[in-house]
Amino acid sequence: MRGPGEARAGLCGLPGSGDDARDKDGSVIVARRYRVTGRVQGVGFRFFTERCALREGLHGWVRNTRDGAVEAEAEGDAEAVGRFEAALRAGPPGARVEDLEITEVAPLLRATGFMVRG
Repeated sequence: MRGPGEARAGLCGLPGSGDDARDKDGSVIVARRYRVTGRVQGVGFRFFTERCALREGLHGWVRNTRDGAVEAEAEGDAEAVGRFEAALRAGPPGARVEDLEITEVAPLLRATGFMVRG
């Protein structure tokens, strides 16, 4: 039995549904939105994020927010997204990541590249 607030596996294309999004090679494709808080602006965090995403072959974007956080969305192979998340938790030199919020989103399955926004 699930506790309050726990998602039921398999809904909305989340892992475990049996209808996971897959690329042409059969790899499981996931998409996630991130909110990173701490000392993450003015330390090159967006460009660090872009480099990590490009290295992993991910698609999406990253931007600063007015409240001092950094938001990003990334889509790609599940294992590559996992490595990307580990990099976000560490951040670049000079950054101090206090929290990393992760939200599952529906994959678009489009090759958009990865870009730094505003």
